[in-house]
Amino acid sequence: MKNSLLVCFGLLFSALLWGADVDKSLLKINGKETSLAEFEYYYRQIASQTKESPQHYFSNFVTYKLKVADARRLRMDTLPEFKKQYARIQANLLKAVLLDKAGMEALKRSMSEKRRNRFKRTDEVRVEEITLLLPQYATDVERRDADRRIDSIYSALKTGASFSELSEKYSEKKSSEPEWRPIGLLSDEFAAGLQNLEKGEFSKPFHSPLGVHIARLIDRRNGIGTSDFSQTLERYVEQIDASSPMLNRSLYEQWQNGSLEHWLPFRQAYDGLLAIYWDEKHSSPVVASPAELEQYFKAHKDDYVWEFPHFKGGVVHCLNKKAASKLKKRLKKLHPSEWNAAIQRLSSENPNLRAKVETGLFQIGKNVYVDKLAFKCGTYVPLKDYPYTFVIGKKLKKKPEGYEDVKEEVVRDCLQMKKREKMAYLQRYFTVEINEEVLKTVNYVGNN
Repeated sequence: MKNSLLVCFGLLFSALLWGADVDKSLLKINGKETSLAEFEYYYRQIASQTKESPQHYFSNFVTYKLKVADARRLRMDTLPEFKKQYARIQANLLKAVLLDKAGMEALKRSMSEKRRNRFKRTDEVRVEEITLLLPQYATDVERRDADRRIDSIYSALKTGASFSELSEKYSEKKSSEPEWRPIGLLSDEFAAGLQNLEKGEFSKPFHSPLGVHIARLIDRRNGIGTSDFSQTLERYVEQIDASSPMLNRSLYEQWQNGSLEHWLPFRQAYDGLLAIYWDEKHSSPVVASPAELEQYFKAHKDDYVWEFPHFKGGVVHCLNKKAASKLKKRLKKLHPSEWNAAIQRLSSENPNLRAKVETGLFQIGKNVYVDKLAFKCGTYVPLKDYPYTFVIGKKLKKKPEGYEDVKEEVVRDCLQMKKREKMAYLQRYFTVEINEEVLKTVNYVGNN
């Protein structure tokens, strides 16, 4: 789910750069309206990477909104974990617009002048951490839960568990490769946690304003390089809290009095997270048996017509015509999937039957041996070690014989159909009303 949240946040953040104000009603699910603006935003994200028309993509959007509606019906938005995760996403969205950039640059310049010399004398550390985040006004229940989880992780570390693996699995504060950080820019709690550690050692659990932590000291050195200074200041600025003068006060006050409640990025963050929770609850895999694949293929044969003829079988390279005759006689009795094993066995019994085989579907124009020996066109140069070549199999002009000839495509299409069937109950449970006239107006999206 964490990866899904990162993708979700990435899409939502880009909404900050898009100021369209289109409030036409495009869709209603049980009477609840979805605006054209919301759909246009989603389509803009995929328009440059897909050939789908807005109308074709719209079916995916409706499915997404049905998931959201069902998640609300199931009250997934009342779950404590949902509330905590949404609060974190909301905070990141706000941070992107509420920080006063001019004030932030002024702070960086001031810090640069006043602290550069002190930073040069300050030890730096590279640290790996496991962090469980807590809201600014965490309840006693939330704090006890975080303490319980961090104690369990600490117990696992003491028994020899990998710090990196546990950090990847449980830490709620993700970072790339650990960078050098001046101790002077760490919080007092974090610096104290590292104080008595040797390289490679990890601390006991400790608290900070962000949450609860376990830190592992990777390395320690003196001084700070000039090239690292700007990044260090960036990290410091990122830790500014809600009381900072760096905030855009006007927008901050709008958020406090609820004026931003219906802000499009907020709505999409909320709905996107609900859809993720719905997917988690209904995550049983959709699979298709061979019988279902064959049945699907027979019902949709015309979808898999080839533009060019194919040859189904194998290309066998051997020593001479006499060996070819013996090999062909043996291989005809076996399934193509058994040919390689059969040739290895025959080669070990009789070196004169040494050969190599390539099996599969060969489109005309893709294999010189098949072109010459099966389709009677072109030419080829015999292999030095296997100078005699023959083909065994059959020509297929326009259509595959069975689903296995186009298995990848059939599996994909069959699973898509089963997923649609799995979603059908939502369409029966909820009333969906689509404004077709409004939908037609989004043809231009992504083309300007």
